[in-house]
Amino acid sequence: MELLVVLAIVGILAGIGTANYLKWINTTRADAAAAEVGRLLDRASSRVRTTNKDVTVTVNTTANTIDLSQGGVSFSKATLDATISSLTCSPACTGTATAVTAQAPFGGFANDATTPVAADIKIVISRNGLSRSVYVLGPAALLKVVRN
Repeated sequence: MELLVVLAIVGILAGIGTANYLKWINTTRADAAAAEVGRLLDRASSRVRTTNKDVTVTVNTTANTIDLSQGGVSFSKATLDATISSLTCSPACTGTATAVTAQAPFGGFANDATTPVAADIKIVISRNGLSRSVYVLGPAALLKVVRN
């Protein structure tokens, strides 16, 4: 009889713990994906400052990948464990934005307009209802990752 009571208590505690564990896993993976986006954007900006050549950041929302290339040669590509919801620029990117450029000599980002201008970039990623925003602000490419 005591064994049944103990098993019932263990079952109840496991049921409660499982829900919290799954929430923690989703939160951790969303945070990790946002951090990865931040690292990639920082890497693009750093590479511009060291090589004095523009870097193109291509965002593929279908495959959930971000690709960094310089002179047409890819040097870093990551597939995220989350969905890339959007890439927006301010001033606006043209059409549906898929690429932005980190410009020499300082590594600030520019939109994909015919005549590119310095832009603030926002990439929103989501995972199972949790969303995170990664901002790159100003000509100095200051990074900010925000939990939404």
